Amino acid sequence: MIPIGGIVALSATRPLYEPRFLMLVLPAWTILVAAGGVGVSRAAVRWGARRGLAPSGRSVLAGVVGAGLLAMLLVPTARSLAAYYFDPAYARDDYRGLARRVAELEQPSDAVILTAPGQAEIFGYYYRGSADLFPLPAQRPINPADTLARLEAVANGHRRVWFVRWAASEADPDDLIGGWLHDHGRPTLLERFGRVELHRYDLSGQAKQEDRSIARSEDVTDGR
Repeated sequence: MIPIGGIVALSATRPLYEPRFLMLVLPAWTILVAAGGVGVSRAAVRWGARRGLAPSGRSVLAGVVGAGLLAMLLVPTARSLAAYYFDPAYARDDYRGLARRVAELEQPSDAVILTAPGQAEIFGYYYRGSADLFPLPAQRPINPADTLARLEAVANGHRRVWFVRWAASEADPDDLIGGWLHDHGRPTLLERFGRVELHRYDLSGQAKQEDRSIARSEDVTDGR
């Protein structure tokens, strides 16, 4: 009960629960289920003995009770697994499709910024492109000065940036990275792959100049 209680307590102030966290209790759960099955089967054998059943009859009774208990476990488990593997509502975030999308549209001067270092492994597993990868922020909690310096370095060497945004509330609660990219570049793409957002920003000076030209044209049209 300690891992489950700990998750519940921590989730009271921030959304923390993930089903995979319950893997910690799997060994204890398995032992308890097995012990319960053995205990019920032995109780059935004792009940049969009190009713005068022959040893073979007691064995059959224990087998029937055990099979019933197993069915009670397997039926909901089978339904859960069917939903997990075949129901789109429970599908994992589509990093395969996201990485393929970046590889299809990238250009030689592109960079990919990944929210938090932990994304580098799963993105790199599927990614077959050649863009430079930058997991940011480099620390948690985020160091604003260090992160801004790294963003400036990325912008100095790349014209476009792909921004893979996920769990920003934990890695970048103030959206420092997204705000900087929006202020220094022009957003040209936004797609979602499950809970993961894929942004693309044009950081070239030409893009910013075009934005200013459009703004001046709108001011003239509006009479400002």
